[in-house]
Amino acid sequence: MDESPQPPKPQQRLLRRSESVTWCAIALCILLCSLTPHVSIRLYITDVIANFAAHVATCAVILCFATLVRKQRTSTLLLALSAISAIVSVVSTPRAEWTRAQQTDLSVLVFNTQSVGDNPEMTLKLILGSNADLVALPEMSLQLMHELETNPRVQEHYPYFHLEQNRRPGMRTLLSRWPIDELFEQSHRTEWALTPAPSVFAARVQTPSGDVGILVSHPLAPKNPQLWKWGNAAVNAAISVINDAHALGIPLVLATDMNATPSAWRSRAITRRTGLRRAKPVLRATGTWPAWLFWPLQIAIDDVWVSHDVRIVSWNTLQVSGSDHLPVMVELSLNR
Repeated sequence: MDESPQPPKPQQRLLRRSESVTWCAIALCILLCSLTPHVSIRLYITDVIANFAAHVATCAVILCFATLVRKQRTSTLLLALSAISAIVSVVSTPRAEWTRAQQTDLSVLVFNTQSVGDNPEMTLKLILGSNADLVALPEMSLQLMHELETNPRVQEHYPYFHLEQNRRPGMRTLLSRWPIDELFEQSHRTEWALTPAPSVFAARVQTPSGDVGILVSHPLAPKNPQLWKWGNAAVNAAISVINDAHALGIPLVLATDMNATPSAWRSRAITRRTGLRRAKPVLRATGTWPAWLFWPLQIAIDDVWVSHDVRIVSWNTLQVSGSDHLPVMVELSLNR
């Protein structure tokens, strides 16, 4: 009796072919997404996708094993290439150096408190409880501004602070334990603004470990192509201020809600054109927005950048209610 395997029926062949085509289409889409951080020509859609390089890498690795089990060799190869491309874009972005030193010269809290609907009481409780030396608020409401100006506990903890001259929702603020001087701002114009919109302000803070340059910025979120362009213009203005601040010859710290992850153009441009590096650890699978979700349903857009003479002692996110952003607490060591 002939026991050789029977050829697959036409219906089975069609199903297998359909499965192969579907897997190949998925793998090709993921491969294209993984290449967006490497594209030299900046386009809105590619830059937005580039923010999710870490997520693309995770997805590619998982699907690579799935196609391997399903014996979809072409799709497995495409997904393996996708994973490599996405991982390279994540790990190749320069990060700040860490130190094992126990001494912390400076602690910085970065917190986008959300310009609408925040909770001033909860925000104040977190700020005062953090015991940070410097508190950078890239965005806050007028209600919180009033609390910062009138609450005696804030004035006791942070006798020095700066509010933008143009009082408005979303303004940037810096609170400090130590004197702030040599303050200057850089502005850029947008089509919707009657006056230039502040892009970044820089200050020299007189810490016990020596003077430090602190910069606070908040480029617009890329919710549409026009906002993306305006946000990028703010990044370019901030880069100009950072490069001017290098002339001070002191350590620099940029605290910001960049509205961009480490793999996106904005983060790469800051590092490439100023030498500042992000503090967030490469292998820390956590995000800062939206606050009520968890990674991989979050993205890391709030962070600090530091100059080469600053080392990271610790980097953590804090839990809070009343804002859609998680605060980032960073402890720094100054290498003088």
